[in-house]
Amino acid sequence: MKFIKKSVLFPLIICSIFISISFAQENGNDKLREYCEKVPIENAIGQIFIVGLPDVDYTTYRDRSIVDTLINDIAVGGVMLNTYNFYIDKNIYDKKGKEYYLSEITEMINYLQSKAIKSKLGIPLFTCVDFESNYSSINKGIKLPPSALTMGHTNNTTYVKDTGIMVGNELTTIGINMLFGPVLDTPENVNGEYDDTLVNRYFTNRPDMTTSIASYYINGLIESGIMVVAKHFPGYCDLGKNPHSGIPIFSGNSKTIQKNITIYKNLKNSLTGIMSANYYIEKLSTEIPLMLHNTFPDFLVYNDDLCNNGFNVTETDLSNKIIITDDLSNMQIVENYKKKNDYTYSDIAIQAFNAGHDMILFSHFGEDGSIKNFELEDFKKIIKDMTCHIKSNKKAEKQFRNSLYKILSCKNKYDGRLNQSYPDFKKAWTKGPYKNIQDHVDISFLNKKYKSNSDLVFKMIEDGSVLLNQNNQISINGSRVLIIGSKPHMIKDGISGLVKSVDCLDIATYYESKNELNEVITKTISDIKSKSTDIDLIIFIVESVDHGTIIETLYLEKLINEDNTIILNHTIPTVLSNEILKKIKIFNTMSRITESYEVDKVFLTKPKNWNDEFRINLGYNKSINDVLQIDFKINPCELKDNLPIFMTHNEEKFNEQLNDVKQKNSTLLFEKFQLTSRIENKITIIDSLQKQNNRKNTIIIVLLLFLLITYREKIFKLLESFCNIIRYKINLKTLKQLSDKMSLVGNYLSGLKTMGKVILYIVIVILIAFGYITIKYPEGTSIQKIIQT
Repeated sequence: MKFIKKSVLFPLIICSIFISISFAQENGNDKLREYCEKVPIENAIGQIFIVGLPDVDYTTYRDRSIVDTLINDIAVGGVMLNTYNFYIDKNIYDKKGKEYYLSEITEMINYLQSKAIKSKLGIPLFTCVDFESNYSSINKGIKLPPSALTMGHTNNTTYVKDTGIMVGNELTTIGINMLFGPVLDTPENVNGEYDDTLVNRYFTNRPDMTTSIASYYINGLIESGIMVVAKHFPGYCDLGKNPHSGIPIFSGNSKTIQKNITIYKNLKNSLTGIMSANYYIEKLSTEIPLMLHNTFPDFLVYNDDLCNNGFNVTETDLSNKIIITDDLSNMQIVENYKKKNDYTYSDIAIQAFNAGHDMILFSHFGEDGSIKNFELEDFKKIIKDMTCHIKSNKKAEKQFRNSLYKILSCKNKYDGRLNQSYPDFKKAWTKGPYKNIQDHVDISFLNKKYKSNSDLVFKMIEDGSVLLNQNNQISINGSRVLIIGSKPHMIKDGISGLVKSVDCLDIATYYESKNELNEVITKTISDIKSKSTDIDLIIFIVESVDHGTIIETLYLEKLINEDNTIILNHTIPTVLSNEILKKIKIFNTMSRITESYEVDKVFLTKPKNWNDEFRINLGYNKSINDVLQIDFKINPCELKDNLPIFMTHNEEKFNEQLNDVKQKNSTLLFEKFQLTSRIENKITIIDSLQKQNNRKNTIIIVLLLFLLITYREKIFKLLESFCNIIRYKINLKTLKQLSDKMSLVGNYLSGLKTMGKVILYIVIVILIAFGYITIKYPEGTSIQKIIQT
């Protein structure tokens, strides 16, 4: 009965423990859900907005009242930090250095977070940036990554993942916690035309290639602890126009969009959220942009209605991700739609919310219209109108509270306190201050694989570069060279030892108007003609579509050709015409950053076998079908969702120290285990030998017993004879010395025969007992135990 009670009770105790843990977790979720269901709408409405901070930088942030209005009064959910927020006074930067600048912008972001944590809700901010090579909010102080297009042409996935770790580490160190990127679009670009919407921001033309390479980059990002919002869902597909400056309309078929959605489906487990694309889809509507269309939620979750509209998209579910609009304050497509229908910004925001977005982005606006048309008063009106809309519509309120739950769950998870009661956020959302912040930004944690962040970026670009027209044997050796570009001196220093002479012609990267560009073209033609007798080779550094226009003109003027020109291309190759792509030797790093120039110098000065296969369509000798035929052997990495996130560098450092201690303890324990194992092995060997000896002794004893029993009569006779001899000798001695004791001695001798038999039996019993004990009990057994047995 006792056994039955114990056997039933123990499982019950274990089950109770697990039930208690599960209940505690569910209780934490329930508290968060309860908070989201009960919080007044007017108090929490700001959480569904991400806004820019006009006229705020690291020198002015404490004096701007708009910071208090947006963060304290409205309690916005996040801030979008733009280039102007990281304003750099060149004189101060040159004088005080990178360390000072990084410390100052970290302190600015700390200030914003501390304002949020002390606000009426006490909820920290999403601090968001773009960080895509040259399309980045921050252009100084931290290392820019190569372009996605460069990463898309590498075969070294370690470089890609480490680049993600580098980017995430740099951003989180200064207080950024959400990255708007990477770009997962895969435009087919069948005609090889230049697309100013994406340029070099996407990885490849093929969804499987993009999925594989992006998976390594995203995995690196989330390992560093940053939240990843991929864009632009469901994908920019050969639009031809940029929504920031034009009215893009997609007129293709559903398969193109379906392929793009597949990428999000494959990577969704590692994404915090997705940012929607802003364009028209001809089959759905040319009157309402997709981002504001009521069918947009159908792209997030597989829906029959979408199939009925001709879009047989892959079954997927992204509804548990935070869905964020692209910017609604500074896009031509939004402005055009607003004016055409006489809408206000409130109308646009409400339409975006009704289309299924959890967060609405107004990235650019200023006080009193100082920066953009969108002003602070417009945003205050949006808050008021959105609150009224949600309060008056049960469906809208349900959506709002669900969106709020997704937002706060994400913040709670990032806070490192998943499934805990809310709200009780750590103060560790603020960073630093650091004594040597550059040491924290650098990738020393990558086990010295790279000398620096720049070394990693250099290797990434070198591995991802592509050489067109390799058979062209043109060389710089002994030539008189003219370098044309926005930074020609960065090439000049690296080749001066190999050439006869070097001259430079500086041109800007971009031009404000066609007239200005035409003036530069005219001047460039004149300069080349005036130097024609003094130059053998032209090296043209291409960094923009304007540079492509200049080269095209020079080619038509027959000033450049395949025999006298090398092009170093730092952007997408399609800025160049098909004729130039087919003939002139073109080295494509496809990234416009410092390390691209370093790789250019390697190309010009050191012979090497470079990659010659593009993973995008160039339009002249490769159709999209040719790109699809490329033998691509990189498999996606295993994406993980729940990775450790560290709020501060000190916390991360402590964790590393803890792991070191664990590692050392593990080593000591292993050494102790090995020593113990060796001792136990020796004891086992000794025991084995002892048992062997015991077995030998037992065999000998058994043989002796067998002999004693078998030949007992003969042995008795021998003993009797022996006793008679002894008796005879003793009798002689006794007779001579003790004549008066004859009778006593005679009695003694007569008993020897009987005594001999007794002694023999005693010996036999002792031998049997000894043999039994040897077999039954191991060596070392106490005599008391044997006697008790």
